[in-house]
Amino acid sequence: MITTMTSPRAATTYLLALFALLLSATPSFAQLKSHAKLSASLEPGQVQQGQDAVVQLVIDIDEGLHAQSNKPLSDNLIALEV
Repeated sequence: MITTMTSPRAATTYLLALFALLLSATPSFAQLKSHAKLSASLEPGQVQQGQDAVVQLVIDIDEGLHAQSNKPLSDNLIALEV
């Protein structure tokens, strides 16, 4: 459809309506669903300066999904990033 704008006011109204439409659609695209939950723990619970400690990260991935590598060998795989 080709539309001819006969006045600057009509063009401005048209552009504002188009802009409002684009803004209303943006939130649905901007929200990505997370498919994993990340938790962390520190052993021992309290650490003094100079002491060794272990940080344990647990990634709970949704059923039906899996993770293999942070550097996949194939271009069609997504790297796991923490």
